[in-house]
Amino acid sequence: MIKFFRKVRHRLLTENKFSKYLIYAIGEIILVVIGILIAVSINNWNEKQKLKTQEIEILQNFQNTFKEDLKGLNRAITINNRVKKSMTLLLDYMNEDKSYHDSLKYHFGNTNVHWEFTISSSVFDALKSKDLNLISNDSLRQEIIELYTWSNGAYLTDQNRYRDILENASESILNKRFDEFWKDNYETWKTNSSYEYNFKSNELISEMIPNDFESLKKDNEYLYFLKSLRNRFNWYIEMHFENMQLLLKNALISIEKELVKLKK
Repeated sequence: MIKFFRKVRHRLLTENKFSKYLIYAIGEIILVVIGILIAVSINNWNEKQKLKTQEIEILQNFQNTFKEDLKGLNRAITINNRVKKSMTLLLDYMNEDKSYHDSLKYHFGNTNVHWEFTISSSVFDALKSKDLNLISNDSLRQEIIELYTWSNGAYLTDQNRYRDILENASESILNKRFDEFWKDNYETWKTNSSYEYNFKSNELISEMIPNDFESLKKDNEYLYFLKSLRNRFNWYIEMHFENMQLLLKNALISIEKELVKLKK
């Protein structure tokens, strides 16, 4: 093809047909430009397809991660709900001046259980190391960023606050009033359960037996601690966990909608 064009140019020049040569040359330039534009368009299309494929993979990774996070969070919420019920039961029991029952030792143990939960950040960290803009949908990208920002901010901070309250109480309040902190069936539970295959948190039972239950019912320092612990539980744990649950569910809905659009 190149030889053909050269022959045409040569013939036009030798025949002194400059005007026709000029028109031909312009036409040839146009053809070359069109060819370049087509090549660039194909290359751009290929790049867009690569980015699209990469974005789909990233969103699917977030989708799988959030689904697993939600499972873990729901398990933590179930455990923490038992904690709050035990707090309320004990406060009502002591307020009504009832006699000690052996089952109360499990509720005393429950009041000092805190099942922490944080979402996995591996997919988000990997995306940050590349480019957050690989998620092309601005609102979805911002939704995911805000989820992780909040998770590493107030959400984590308040969990740590609550944990510190329990740790401090075990050394300053509970140690004077109970036989021990978290007397449990850990060794039995460890044998029968596994985080990977057969994890059953409800099989892990802790207990705390009061040294003097009758005195404990009138112990203003302990009653103040337990009432305040329940209030802090509401703000530091329950509210944040429910909010995280909502954020994960909403993020999964947004990701699913975006994946449908990208796969069209």
